[in-house]
Amino acid sequence: MRIHSDCKGHVTSASFKILILIFCIGTYVSGYTQNSSTTHNRFSFNDLTVNDGLSQNSVVSIAQDTTGFLWFATQDGLNQYDGKEFKILQEQFEDVTRPSYSKLGKVYIDSKNTLWAITNPGTLKFYDEKKGRFQKVEALDSASVIYEDPKKNLYVGTFGRGLYRISHDTGDTLSILDKAVQNPNIHDLIAYKNDLWIAASGGVFKLNPKEHTLNEIPSIPDTNFSSFAQKDNTIYVGSYGNGLFMASNDNDGLEQFNGFKEKMFPKDLVILDLLIDQHGKLWVATYGQGLYIIDFSSERISHFMANKNNPNTIHYNDILSLFEDASGTVWLGTDGAGLSYFDQYLAKFNTLTNKQLPRDIHVDVIRAIAEENGTIWLGTSGKGLTKIRLGTQQYRTIKAENSNLLGDRIMSLHYDGTTLWIGHQDHGLQLMDSNGGIATAQGTQNFTIWKILDAPKDRLWLCTRNHGLILYDKAKGKTIQYTAENSGLSSNNIRTAETGKSNFLWIGTEQNGLFLLDVASNTITGVTSIPDKIKSLYYSSDTLWIGTNGNGLKSYVPSNGNIQHFTTQNGLPNNVIYGILPDAQHNLWLSTNKGISKFSVTNGNPDIENYENYDGLQSYEFNTGAYFKADDGTLYFGGLEGLNWFKPDQLETNPFKPKTVITNVKIFNASRNLTENVPLKHTQNTITFTFSSLQFSQPNLNEYKYRLTGYDEDWVYAGNNNEVRYTNLPPGEYNFQVMSSNYDGVWGDIPASYDFEIEQPWHFTNMAIAVFTTFIFQGCFIAIGIFMLLLYFRLRKQDYLLYGVYILIFATYFFLRIDLELELQLFFENYDTSYYFLAPLVFLLSGVFIAFVDSFAEIREHHAKFSRELKWFSVATYLAAISIFFYVLLSKDFLLVKRHLNLLLLPLHLYGIYAVIRAFIVVKSPLRYYILLGNFFLIGFSMVGLNLGNQHSFSGGVESNNVFGFYSFNITQLGVFLELLVFSLGLGHKFYLVEIEKNRFQKLDELKTKLYTDISHEIRTPLTLISGPIEHQLGRTGLSTEDRKELSLIKNNAQRLLGLVNQMLDLSMIDSGHLQLHIAKGDLRGLLIQLVEAFRYIAKEKHITITYDFKKMDHAWFDRDVIEKIVSNLLSNAVKYAPKNSEVLVNAERTEDSFVFSILNSTSGMEIEDLGKLFQRFYQNNESAEGVGVGLALVRELVTLSKGSIIANNIGEDKIQFTLTLPITQTGYDMDTPDDSFAAEGDSINSVQTIPQVTQKPSLLIVEDDKDVLTYTVSIFKGEYKVMTAGNGKEGVEMALKNLPDLIISDVMMPVQNGIELCDQIKSNELTSHIPVLLLTAKASEESQLKGLKTGADAYVTKPFNPNILKVRVEKLLENRERLREHYSKTFKVNPGLVPTKTEAEFLKRLQQVLDDHITSPEFTSEKFSELMYMSRSQLHKKLNAITGMSTTEFVRAQRINLATDLLRKSDAPISEIAYQVGFNTPSYFNKCFKEIQGCTPVEFLSK
Repeated sequence: MRIHSDCKGHVTSASFKILILIFCIGTYVSGYTQNSSTTHNRFSFNDLTVNDGLSQNSVVSIAQDTTGFLWFATQDGLNQYDGKEFKILQEQFEDVTRPSYSKLGKVYIDSKNTLWAITNPGTLKFYDEKKGRFQKVEALDSASVIYEDPKKNLYVGTFGRGLYRISHDTGDTLSILDKAVQNPNIHDLIAYKNDLWIAASGGVFKLNPKEHTLNEIPSIPDTNFSSFAQKDNTIYVGSYGNGLFMASNDNDGLEQFNGFKEKMFPKDLVILDLLIDQHGKLWVATYGQGLYIIDFSSERISHFMANKNNPNTIHYNDILSLFEDASGTVWLGTDGAGLSYFDQYLAKFNTLTNKQLPRDIHVDVIRAIAEENGTIWLGTSGKGLTKIRLGTQQYRTIKAENSNLLGDRIMSLHYDGTTLWIGHQDHGLQLMDSNGGIATAQGTQNFTIWKILDAPKDRLWLCTRNHGLILYDKAKGKTIQYTAENSGLSSNNIRTAETGKSNFLWIGTEQNGLFLLDVASNTITGVTSIPDKIKSLYYSSDTLWIGTNGNGLKSYVPSNGNIQHFTTQNGLPNNVIYGILPDAQHNLWLSTNKGISKFSVTNGNPDIENYENYDGLQSYEFNTGAYFKADDGTLYFGGLEGLNWFKPDQLETNPFKPKTVITNVKIFNASRNLTENVPLKHTQNTITFTFSSLQFSQPNLNEYKYRLTGYDEDWVYAGNNNEVRYTNLPPGEYNFQVMSSNYDGVWGDIPASYDFEIEQPWHFTNMAIAVFTTFIFQGCFIAIGIFMLLLYFRLRKQDYLLYGVYILIFATYFFLRIDLELELQLFFENYDTSYYFLAPLVFLLSGVFIAFVDSFAEIREHHAKFSRELKWFSVATYLAAISIFFYVLLSKDFLLVKRHLNLLLLPLHLYGIYAVIRAFIVVKSPLRYYILLGNFFLIGFSMVGLNLGNQHSFSGGVESNNVFGFYSFNITQLGVFLELLVFSLGLGHKFYLVEIEKNRFQKLDELKTKLYTDISHEIRTPLTLISGPIEHQLGRTGLSTEDRKELSLIKNNAQRLLGLVNQMLDLSMIDSGHLQLHIAKGDLRGLLIQLVEAFRYIAKEKHITITYDFKKMDHAWFDRDVIEKIVSNLLSNAVKYAPKNSEVLVNAERTEDSFVFSILNSTSGMEIEDLGKLFQRFYQNNESAEGVGVGLALVRELVTLSKGSIIANNIGEDKIQFTLTLPITQTGYDMDTPDDSFAAEGDSINSVQTIPQVTQKPSLLIVEDDKDVLTYTVSIFKGEYKVMTAGNGKEGVEMALKNLPDLIISDVMMPVQNGIELCDQIKSNELTSHIPVLLLTAKASEESQLKGLKTGADAYVTKPFNPNILKVRVEKLLENRERLREHYSKTFKVNPGLVPTKTEAEFLKRLQQVLDDHITSPEFTSEKFSELMYMSRSQLHKKLNAITGMSTTEFVRAQRINLATDLLRKSDAPISEIAYQVGFNTPSYFNKCFKEIQGCTPVEFLSK
C-alpha cells in the first residue's frame, strides 16, 4: 500500500501479511525487462479458494451486478463476494466437461440487475429480491446459456430443446427456432452484425431475429463450438478439440487461427471460454492446457500453465470461465482450484527468484550487484557469483568449486568498464577480466571487503571489516590504508563509503558512526552528531543521506550541520535502511526489512510510499550492500529470496477509484433493512455499520475512512477495518458516509451513505400525561381482570372466566402498544417481536368478547341458532389469530400489522355492533341493557380513539406536541374502563339472583345423592340373594340347554346390575369426598397390557381387533384401582359401541410428569352433538338412543380426583377418540410419601413367608403368546428365579419335558395349544405330573376356571393380576412342593393322598409297590429300579429328584436306612443281619450309610 505523509507530518500506515507476488514464468515469458511505458506484460496471478470462504473450488461461471458485487457459480453454491466476505446461496451448478462438449451452469446479470442462474440440471431461475430466493422458470428446461442482446431481449439457449427469446417489451417467452430444424446443443450466444450468432454442436449458426431464419457459418465439419468473443468487427469462436476460429468482414466463413510467424497456436485445444480484455487482448481458457493470451497488435502469444514451484502463475490447467470486472481485474474460474485473478497494476516490480531458474542457478541471499553491458552480476552469501543476461535468459552461477573463486561469499562487486572487481568475505579482492579469467589482488588476502568504490586516478576505495579503509591502485595494489591506529577513525569495520564534494569521502562504520576523509590533507574527522550504525550512504546537493541499522533514515547538511531524522513514526516501514538509490525525479528509493520505499521531502515534510510483497517484491527483507543503479536508470535491489529491478518512471498505480457499499446496519445486534426509513427510538442509539470496498484485488490492503455527520467533526481513518460502532448516540438526524481506497491508496470520490434519525424520548414531550393516564387504566384493567378470575375459581361461573380473560387480553394489548412506542422493552428486546402478537390479540379480543356476550346474556336459551352463530364467530377469530401469528412469524411481514391494523379492526367492530344490536333484540331479560350500554362505551370510544390515532399508529415515532397522537388510545382505554364498570354491575345483578337458586338446587342435589346412595346399598342385598340360587341351579346336572340359557341370562344381568350399583356407589363416595387415592409406585405399562388382554377375548367375540402401543412407564406412581376402573370403562365402552370387524386403537406414553392414554374406535354411525355430555350420568343422545350409563361419568370423576383430564373428540365422521392425561409422579398428587397401606408393585409383602433357602434359584417356566405380557411377567420373577419362557402350549410342554421346572405359569388362550391342554399334558405325564401349574388368563368365567382346575391346575389367577399376589401364589405353591419333598425324604411310606393328580397318585402307588417288593434285595440297583418303573434311568432320576430332592441311588439308600431304622426299633436281630435284610452287601457299608443319614451309628442309635 502507499503511505503518504501530509504537511503536518501525520502519517498512517498498514502492514499486512500477504502472499509473495513474484514474476510469473510459464511456458512462454515475454521478457524480464520493461520495454515500454506500460506494465501490461507482467503477469502475476493470485487466487481465491475454499480456504478464503468460497463454497466450492469448481467455478463454472462469473458475473458482476450493478452494485459491484461479484457472483461465482460453483458446483455447490452460488457465492456473492464483496471483497471481504462470501454470502452463499444454496444452489448447485452443473460441471461436466468432455473433449467434444461441456455442460456448465451459468450465472448472469441483465441490464435490470436481475440475477439469473442456470442450475443443475439445466434449470433456469431468477432471483426474487422480495422473497429472498430463486424462482424457477417453469416453461424452460435443459437451459444451457442466457444472453441479453443490445435491445434488452433475453435469449435462452438449451441442450437440444431449441432457443427461446424473452421479450423486453412484453415479457413473453417465444421459441424462435423453426421446428423443422434439428435443435442443436447451444453453448454460447452473441449479437454480431444485427444477427444472433449461436455456438452449438455441429457448427456456428447465424439467426436473423426478425425473420427467424437460421444459416450455418462455414467451418470445419463436425466441429462443436463453445464460446464467442468480439473485438471491433472480428468475432472469435472457441471450439471443442479444434482450437480457435475467427471471422471478420473480410470473409464469410470461419477461419482456424494458427498463430503468427514467430509463434504458432495449437489447433487441437479444448476451449471453454473467450474474453477480450480492456486492452484488446484475447484470453483463451482451455481445458487441460491452461491459459493463452493473444495480443494481435504485437502478434505475441503468452501461454500460462500451472506450476507448483511458482505460486504466481495460474493455479490449475482446467479453466472453465473468464470474466473481467469493472476495475479491469480478470477472473479465471477453474475446475478444482477455485479462482485465479490477474490485476495488471498489482505486480509493479520485475522479480527473479530461484523458483524461476534451474536448480544450479542461485539468486537468493544477494549481497552485491553490478552490471556489465546488459549482464547482471549478483554476489551471494555462500552461493557464489551468478551471471544473468535478462534479454537472452542466459544464467550461470560460478562457485569456488568450479572456478578460481577463492570463496562463495561475495560481499561486494564493482565493474569499471573492463574488469569486474569481486570483494570476498575473508578471502580478499579478486578481479575477472572480459574473458572470464579470475585473478587475485595482492595484499588483500583474508580481508573482508564490504564495498568497492571508484576513486580518482584509476584507483578503488575498499571498505573492509577489520582492516579499515584502503585506497587500492589497480596497477600497483594497496597504496594507503586508513585504520584506527593511524587516522581519526575509531573503528576498522568500514561498512560503506560515498564520494562527497571534490577531495572529500564520507565513511560509514558498522558500529561507530560517520567520518569524513579530506583526501587533500589526508585527514579523517568524526561527525559526532551521527553516531549511528550505518548501512548505506548517498550524497547529493550538499546533503548526505544516511541509512542506519535500526534508527531509520537521516539527512545531514555538512555546511550547517542540520540533521533531519525519519523513522517508522514518519511512515517508513522499517528502521533498517539497507540501500539508498536516487531516481531522475530526485526521489530516493530505500530497501528495508519490510519492502521498498519511495522517499522525498517537500518543505521539510517527508512524502513516503511503501511497497510491500503484493507489489511483486522478492520478499519483505532485502540485504546489506545489495543495491545498484544502472546507467539507463534501472534500479536493482537484492534480498533474501532474489532480485527486484524497475525503472521508477515506469511504475504505475491502480487508477481505479473503488466503489464503497454499506453491507449491513445493526441496531445493537439486530440487523436492519437498508431500505427501511423508519426513525429509530431514543433507546435504539447503538448502531453498527459494516461496509466493503468493491476493489477485489488484495482487499486486505483497501483502506476506509468514514464520518457521521452531526457527530464526527472530520473523516475518521479506519485502516482496513470495515466495521464501525457508535454507542449512545443522542437524538437527532444523521448521515453516515464511508469511502475506500484501493491497494495503491487511490480513494473513491463518491461516499456510500446512510441516513437515519433517532427520535427524542417520550418523557421529553408533553405525552407524559397521556402515558401516566394509560398506566392508571392498565392497573385498573389488571386488577379487575384478576378479580374476575378469582371469582371464577370460587364460583366456577364461565362468565367470570371469559370476562377476566377478555380484560387481561385488553391489558396485554395496551401494554404491547405502549412498549412499542415508548421503547420500554418490558417484553422483548427486539421491538419487531411485538408485531407477532398485536393483530392476533385483536382477533382474540373480539372472539372472547363475543363468547362472553353469548354466555352472559344466555342467548342460547333465547335463540339457539344465533348462539351457534356467535360460537362459530369466536372460533373463527381464534383461528384467524393463530393464522396471523404464524404468518407474521414465518414471513416477517410486519407491514401487515404496521399499516393495516385498523383495517383489520374494522370488520371486527362492525360484527360486534351487529351482534350487540341483535342480542338486544333477542334477549328478553334485563341483561340486554347491560350489553347495549357496555358496548356503547367500548365501541364508541374505541372508534373515536383509533380514528384520532390512526395517522400515528406504528409510525415509529411520537409527535411531541400532540397529546392525541398515538396515545389517543387513552380514549379507547376510557371506553374499556366504562364498559368494565357496566358489565361488572351486570354480572353482580345476574349472579345475585343465581346464588339464591344455587342454594336451593344444592340442597336438592344433596338429597338426591343421599337417596340413590341408600337405594344402591339396598339393591345389593336382593342382588346377592338372586345370584346365589342362580349359581346353585346352574351347578345342577341334567339341565336342559334352554333352561341353562335362561338361567345364564338372569345371572349375567344380575352381575351387570351389580356392577352398575358398584359404580353408583363409587360416584356417591366421590361426591361425598370419602373416596381416597392410594398411590403406589409400579410398572404402569404392565397393568395396561393386562387390561387390554382382558378385553381382547370379549372383542374377539365381536370380531373386533384391539391394537395397542404402550411405551415404557416403569417407576410410575398411580392408584391401581383407579387406573383399572378408568381404563376398563373406556375399553368396555369402545368394544360396546365399535361395529363388528372394526379395530380399536389404544396408545399410552409418558410425557414428562404425566402419562397420556388414548383410545380410538369406530362408532357404528352414532352421532353425538355434544361430546362433553358423554360424561354426564345416564346421558342419551336422543330419546331412542341407548344411554351411556354411569361408566363415563365415573371415569370423569375418577380422573378429576386424580388431578388429570379426559377429553373426547370426533375423528372424521365415524370415529371417536378419548384422551386421558394423569400425573404419574409423587409431586403430581401433592404427596410427600406413598400410602403405606398399599405396597408398590415389585416390593415384598411382610406377611408373606418366603420359600426356604436352597443352593440354587427355583426354576419357573412362563408360557405366554403375547410378548409384552411375557416380558412383564418375566420382569416380576427374574431377580429371584431362574426363568424359562415359551410362546405357546406346545413349546411349553416340550420345554417342561426337557428341563422339569419347579413351577409352570401359563396363559390359557394361546395359539397352537392352549393353557388347558398344556396343563392336561403336564399332569397326565408321569415325568411332569408333580410340577405345579398356575393358569393365568383374562377369561374369568367360572366354567373356564372349573375346566382348568379339573385338569389338575394348582392355581388360577385372573388378568389383570396384581404382581404381588401372583408372587405370593407362586411362593406358596413352591412351599407346598418343598414340604412334599421333606416328607418323602424322611418317611418310607409314600402317601398318594398328598398329590393332586391321578397320574401322580398312580406313579407313587407303583413306586410304593416296587419298593415293597424289591427294597430288601441286594440286586435292587438304580438300573433295576428304573426297569421296574418302566422308565429310563435318567427319567427316573429327574422324577425322583423333583419329588424328593434325591437321586435314584440316594433315594433307594434312604429308604433302606429308613426301613433299617424301623427294624432296629422293633427287632432284636443283630445289626449285621438287619443290614443284610434291607439289602446292604456288607455291614460296614451299612454303618457308614446309616451314620450319614441318621447322624449316628446303629450302635449309638440303639443306645438311645
